[in-house]
Amino acid sequence: GGIGLMPNPATDHVTVGVNLADSDKGTLSFMDMTGRMLYEQQVTKGETQVDFDLHKIGLTAGVYLVRLKHANGQSVQRLVVR
Repeated sequence: GGIGLMPNPATDHVTVGVNLADSDKGTLSFMDMTGRMLYEQQVTKGETQVDFDLHKIGLTAGVYLVRLKHANGQSVQRLVVR
């Protein structure tokens, strides 16, 4: 399972493509580069992409980590916000 970020770099929104690798559910987390949690959302089987308004979840210009964690592992991608 993994994630894809579109667009990246992003400005005001990002779509996270989600692959749960046969898990029933998972957690999408947005973290700063020190690993501090900024926003978290549950995803369930059948969800293949999730849209986020970066202003609503509090992400300003900078570099962040987006993590998908599920029963079969985790995947982390770097997101640049301009």
